[in-house]
Amino acid sequence: MLLHKYTHLEEFEDLHKMTEEEISRINGVPALSYVANSVMTELSYDPVSGHLEPSPGQSEVYDENKREFERLQASLSSELAKWSEFFGSSKVQFVSVRAKNEIQVPKSAIKTSGKSHPHPDLIFSSEIAGAVRYVTAETSALSMEQVVCEEAMAQAYEPFLQKVLSKFSSYRYLWDRFVTSSAWVDGLLSLAKASSRMGVRCVPVFREQGVVIRSAVHPSLSEVI
Repeated sequence: MLLHKYTHLEEFEDLHKMTEEEISRINGVPALSYVANSVMTELSYDPVSGHLEPSPGQSEVYDENKREFERLQASLSSELAKWSEFFGSSKVQFVSVRAKNEIQVPKSAIKTSGKSHPHPDLIFSSEIAGAVRYVTAETSALSMEQVVCEEAMAQAYEPFLQKVLSKFSSYRYLWDRFVTSSAWVDGLLSLAKASSRMGVRCVPVFREQGVVIRSAVHPSLSEVI
């Protein structure tokens, strides 16, 4: 009853069978899910970086540099595997302290392997209590190329994000309607919950000027406060 009364769709008896898109055409505004999907499908979540990024196909420059970055990362992983095998330790890892992608080797692995004078390709970078860090010409070159890719991706991402946010903002009137409608639904459900306790069965009449309530408790929260 409330849906028919406050959505002005009372002439449609099969409202419950209609899709959101069909209802939106009657109301003359885009369906909320359609708008949200059209915006959010342009973005995707990258679990590696933990950031939102353009979905594949949305930015050619971003896609191209991301593919190159991933290729470089695969090459770096191969380099790391090579040095892990050289020192006979799975604890050899990349760190980025003094330089990007330093090869950190536990001193225990150096001692166990008997290679106190490492391979000539390894260039000393830094040292901490339990490990020595090296770089190589190959890892340094790959790391520099990665930085170039990251900068290109950042430059492509900024205007892309502005475009997406602009599109999102163009439907501000819809978001405002959604927030307003949600507030109405919240109010109606709260009134329904309160009236059911009191045995009241009448439809409230809302005035344009609204109503001011002081020192009241929200019916839906009264049980937990």
